[in-house]
Amino acid sequence: MRGGIGGWQQAGDGEPRVVDAVLGCYAGPRAGFNGPEADQGQGEGSLTMARTPMSRTVLLVKSITLCFVSAVALTYLSLVVPGHVTAVCGNLGTPTYCSVLAYGFPLPFLADSQAISPVGSVARDPLSIAIGMDDLLWPRLGLAFLFWILAVSISASAWRRWMRRRKSTTGTSA
Repeated sequence: MRGGIGGWQQAGDGEPRVVDAVLGCYAGPRAGFNGPEADQGQGEGSLTMARTPMSRTVLLVKSITLCFVSAVALTYLSLVVPGHVTAVCGNLGTPTYCSVLAYGFPLPFLADSQAISPVGSVARDPLSIAIGMDDLLWPRLGLAFLFWILAVSISASAWRRWMRRRKSTTGTSA
């Protein structure tokens, strides 16, 4: 057996095939990886995806990770959208509220800090966010992230559905 950890799997046609658990695919009847058919993905030298629980789990983890990373990137990229939030500017006995510059979409979640950052500017680079030069509004950040993760999930689902329809209509006309 080539290519890592695996075992035998009974195929739908009754023929046992060598399954590579690392790649999640099975080799043809003779487990050959050479020949002209290997490049086209056909013939006995080709590799084909196996329907194993491990490959489904790996695909699910990959898609969830890609969705999460995309949502994080879009949340950070949303810092180009300016806005205003009402924040406490002073607190001498009774709090004083004022409108301050903030960034983020759909809800501004990075606001100008009245304490240490220059007034009227919001530092949006990762280092300034990490050291806390401006105020990170955590509930708003959570809602903005939730918005972006839902947007990515819905668009990925719509894309998969569209690709399945496209594949089924092109497959039946041939």
